[in-house]
Amino acid sequence: MKKFRTWSAYSVYVLLLGAFFVYILFPAEAVSRFIVARAAAVYPHVHLTIGDVSPILPPGLKLHPVVIEHYSGDVLTAREIRLYPRWLSLLGKQPTVAYTVAAGQGTIKGTAAVVGSAADRQIYLDADLEGVRMGQLDLPQALSGYHLQGAVSGKLHYSEGKRRTADLQLTVADMTVTPPRPVMGIRKLHFENLRTEATLENRDLKLHRVILAGQQVNGEISGEVVLARHLQNSDLSLGGTLQLNLKAGGPESALEKDNPGGGIALTGRVPVRIRGTLANPKVSLR
Repeated sequence: MKKFRTWSAYSVYVLLLGAFFVYILFPAEAVSRFIVARAAAVYPHVHLTIGDVSPILPPGLKLHPVVIEHYSGDVLTAREIRLYPRWLSLLGKQPTVAYTVAAGQGTIKGTAAVVGSAADRQIYLDADLEGVRMGQLDLPQALSGYHLQGAVSGKLHYSEGKRRTADLQLTVADMTVTPPRPVMGIRKLHFENLRTEATLENRDLKLHRVILAGQQVNGEISGEVVLARHLQNSDLSLGGTLQLNLKAGGPESALEKDNPGGGIALTGRVPVRIRGTLANPKVSLR
């Protein structure tokens, strides 16, 4: 029994020592370069900047901090990203990695898989978002020129190959939208809650339902956005019925805290149509 305890102690010691040296001698720089190169090969328009890489338990990698950049600007700034290979999937045709992203006060969890060679590569991505501040999602703001605030939660299923498709259900709490220039004299909109259900087919983003809940605007719209290479040039075709409680224009508008538009009143339940582009929407009350 004494001999068994001695061997057990030695075994634990060897394992701990091995783990210590694996951690200390872990080739962080080489692994970081490999991940960056692999990401660039799969998605050439995206570039990763990784501060450091370290091994974690359960077996995986921690990348910290991480900036994901698109050719048009930053996409996401994350305090850390944890990657966990799905070991059984490595034996099949669709190797899958589970991931957890710490983005500000929120988290993004999901799985990612890349199948096939460069000629017929297929990318699959599932994501669950929980309380991700829109300030962490830099690309939509950089491309559209809109200043967006709020906490995003929901689900995203995305695939890209010969076709690009996505399904998403998102909720944004405590959302504020500040356009680059006033729209119908309105300088800022606030919503207690925004919910949307949408699908993507190549460049066509179909908004099946966008439910707006706020003191300024309340109601539902739907329609289509044809995405352009530069997001601000995307074509809008939206419509619905909204309950408005707004004021627009007027030199005194900036002084009115409860109604940032100020000036001309836009109130009542009205049908709304939105055309034009994301950077220059044309709103009509028909």
